[in-house]
Amino acid sequence: MVVASLSTTVTSMDSRFTSVDCQTSAAPSPAPSPPPSASSSSNSTFWSNVVALLDALPSAASPTGFASLSRGNGTDRAFLCGICRGDSTRGDCARTSETPRRGILSRCNSSSRRAAIWYDDDSTVTYPAAMFCFISYADTNASTAYEQRYRSEMYNMGDARDKGAFENTYYTLMMRLAARIVNGSGGATAPSNLPVAPMFATGEAVFDPAVPNGTIYGLVQCMMDRTAEE
Repeated sequence: MVVASLSTTVTSMDSRFTSVDCQTSAAPSPAPSPPPSASSSSNSTFWSNVVALLDALPSAASPTGFASLSRGNGTDRAFLCGICRGDSTRGDCARTSETPRRGILSRCNSSSRRAAIWYDDDSTVTYPAAMFCFISYADTNASTAYEQRYRSEMYNMGDARDKGAFENTYYTLMMRLAARIVNGSGGATAPSNLPVAPMFATGEAVFDPAVPNGTIYGLVQCMMDRTAEE
């Protein structure tokens, strides 16, 4: 059993839908070395490993839209993963991962033993929709449980006329998309010139045909190194 407690979480968001979560203390397995003092924070071996991984991420992630990297040894070892929206082109993935890479470097520091950033470039192109990228680093490779701690929630304050129909349609749609990811059938409707990554699916469902915006559009994506059970 792993018991973890977060002492400080700093979250910020800018106009381009960038949300950063820098976590300064946790109890992963194996436990990290104590956070460095302020005087040595810029020279932290762990942080140097994080910076090197972030520098390597855009080129590593662009071929498949996903990368899982590590660097260092012992308690200074850093683990990093990054994923682009599954219907992004290679160029879009490399470009879209560059901005959040710089963002996490500017907003977190060596006292953050783990962090995550979501990035949406607020694109206005018709398809694909706004490019999206997620990057996280940590001092443990046991990432599945810890990624559940990173959340970026945005709310639409508008009300659906038929809330029951909306909720039922939403859950049915998202369960269907999740099932497509698990069984490998995908389901993303991308133009033929765009590769669609595994463990990625999109779809839509009508919850109220009587209103102009009565359609729900869904997207589900998993890290590409996950098993079907995960």
